[in-house]
Amino acid sequence: MTALYLIGDTLLYGCLALLIGFFSVQLIPRSYRPDVSLSIRWVRMLIVLMLLSFSLSVLRIVLYLEEIGFWITLRSVLLTFEAGNAWILMALWSVLLLIVINRASLSPGRIKLGVFLVMAMVVTFAWSGHASSIKGAEGMLVHSIHALAVFIWTGGLLILGFWSPSDRNWGIFLEWFKPLVTLCFLLIVGSGIYLMSVVVQVEEYSDSWILPYGQALLWKHVLILPVLIIGIMNGKWSYASPERSFEVRRMRMRMEGILILLLFTATAWLGQQEPPHSIKDTLQSSGAGPLSGFLFPSLRFTYSDIRFEPTMISLFLMAISLLFVGLLVYVIRSTQDSIKTLYLGLGVSISLFFAALYSISVYL
Repeated sequence: MTALYLIGDTLLYGCLALLIGFFSVQLIPRSYRPDVSLSIRWVRMLIVLMLLSFSLSVLRIVLYLEEIGFWITLRSVLLTFEAGNAWILMALWSVLLLIVINRASLSPGRIKLGVFLVMAMVVTFAWSGHASSIKGAEGMLVHSIHALAVFIWTGGLLILGFWSPSDRNWGIFLEWFKPLVTLCFLLIVGSGIYLMSVVVQVEEYSDSWILPYGQALLWKHVLILPVLIIGIMNGKWSYASPERSFEVRRMRMRMEGILILLLFTATAWLGQQEPPHSIKDTLQSSGAGPLSGFLFPSLRFTYSDIRFEPTMISLFLMAISLLFVGLLVYVIRSTQDSIKTLYLGLGVSISLFFAALYSISVYL
C-alpha cells in the first residue's frame, strides 16, 4: 500500500500543478498567450484524477482505524477528521470546476472562476496537511503560500514544456514568467523553512538525517539544486534564445519538468515517513531505517551525540557533485543536448545526498 500512497501523492501534486499552470496561462490575453494543446477533456480528467489521488489520504486513515466496519469508519473519518472534511471540500470544488469547464472553449469569466476554484483546492490541500494540524490557521496559511508558489512555478513549466506545440509568444511569456519564478522561489524558501521547523528544528536538521524522514527531507532538498541550476541556465541560454531550435528549448524544459516530477515523488516519499518531533524518541520507537543501517552500522535505537564532521569520502562526493554541476553548465551553454541535463542533474543530487550523509558522525 505504501507504493500506492506514494504514487497517489505524486499524482496529486502533479495534477494540482497542471491545473494551476493551465488556468494561469488561460488568464493571459489570447494575443500574448503561448499556444497550449491541453484540451478541456484532459483538464476534466486531471480534476477527477486529482480527487481520486486525494482520496487515498482518507483511505489510509480508514484502513488504519477500521475496527467497526469499513463504511462506519469511513463516515466517521469524513465527518470528524480534518482530512475527511478536507476531502468533502475538495470534492465540492472538483464538481464545481467540472461544471465551470463543461464547454469546449472557456469565457474569461469561467477562466477566472476556474482559477478561484483551483486556488481553493490548494488551500484545502494545505488544510489537510501536517502544518495545519499542528499550527492551525498559521500553518495552513504558510502551507498554502508554499504550495501555490510551487504549483505556479512548476505548473507553468510543465504546461509549456509538454503541451506547447510552437514557440509563439514564448518570449513575451518568459519576460514576466522568469521574475514570477524568482518570487515563487523566495516564497518557497521562506515558507519551506517554516514548514520544516514545524517538524524538525533547523539546528537539528543534520541530526535528522539518521532517520528515514530526515533522509527523505534531505533528498528533496538536494533535488531542488539541479532544478534551480537548469532553470537559471536555461532561462538565460535556452528558453528565450533564438539560437536554440524550438525542439531543443522544449526538450530542455521537459527535462526540467521530469526533475520536478521527481521532486514531487520525493515530497510524497517524505509524507510517508514518521515525522520526528523528537529525534531520539523516534529513533527509540521506530529505529534508524535501512539506509542508516548501511551508513551507520552501529546505530540502532539510541545515540549520545551527532556531529557534522566532513570526511574524505564526503569531500570526494562533494567534488563529484561539483564536477556534475560544471558538466551540467557546459552542456546547457555549449551543446544542443537535452537528455544529458537530466542525467547530470540527477548526478548532482545523488552525489550531494551521500556527501551530506557521510558528513555526519554518530556517537553512541
